[in-house]
Amino acid sequence: EALAEWSNVVNLGDRDQITFGALYNYIQGQEVFYGVSPASIISNGSRPGGAFYGQADHELTDTLKLIGGFQANKIGNISLNVVPRGGFIWTPTSRWSLKALYSQAFRAPSLNETLLNYIPPPSIGGPSLLGNPNLIPEKVATIDVDLGYQGNRFQAGIDYFHSVQTDNIVQANATTSGTYMNVGRTTFDGVEAEGKYYFQKSFFFTGSASYQFNVSSNESASPNITPIPNFGAKAGISYESTNGLTAGLFDVYEGPVSGYSGALNPKPSAYSLLNANLRWDVSKYVHAASANRLA
Repeated sequence: EALAEWSNVVNLGDRDQITFGALYNYIQGQEVFYGVSPASIISNGSRPGGAFYGQADHELTDTLKLIGGFQANKIGNISLNVVPRGGFIWTPTSRWSLKALYSQAFRAPSLNETLLNYIPPPSIGGPSLLGNPNLIPEKVATIDVDLGYQGNRFQAGIDYFHSVQTDNIVQANATTSGTYMNVGRTTFDGVEAEGKYYFQKSFFFTGSASYQFNVSSNESASPNITPIPNFGAKAGISYESTNGLTAGLFDVYEGPVSGYSGALNPKPSAYSLLNANLRWDVSKYVHAASANRLA
């Protein structure tokens, strides 16, 4: 894989800023099946890709900033695709801010999803899986609204998001053969909240929680079809002293995964992962001792 990118920022006065750039990438790869002897190549290909993007930021007033932009993508033989973004950031006071953004993105099908040619030999059996060169990119459109507060010791934020993913690339299951297809749409809704409180400058508590659910347009599919838990939370404390001592205790909780009802393996259950970190930087003491010896 090769990647090159150029980006530039231009300030037009005190209230306007323009960001623009371009990128180019080239990917190449193959997949080898070792279930037979000699091994066989079941996917082999390459694809160039390029994009041009731009964004304008305009401070309409001292408290209101407007944002607008786009990205144009051209991947291999796929038609040119342009996705927009726009929104505003409102800061009515020094402590409160409200941000609302609308954006689109897309994912081009992978080389395997377009080129795979797996046909198992009779000695192995089982269904075949073929790529689909006619796939189109998946697209997602997201509305994101965030309310934030910044105090002397306390800062917090709450965010609501609504995403619609269309032309999902999935495997079309079949008894004897399968392929990849663009199928339906999935809608995501969720809320995230986070906060941080400083007991003193070197000692603080931080925590966050999120809840999301998703629904597929396929009536035969149940809600929450992704391998993402509906609920998750994180919390921890951290301390950093001037003498180089850093200590932290952090816990991550993930709820059970309700998606993938047809999975062969057991679905993950809820779990809590506790992490502790202790670090003491003694480099300045070593430097001081060396300086005293040289003196």
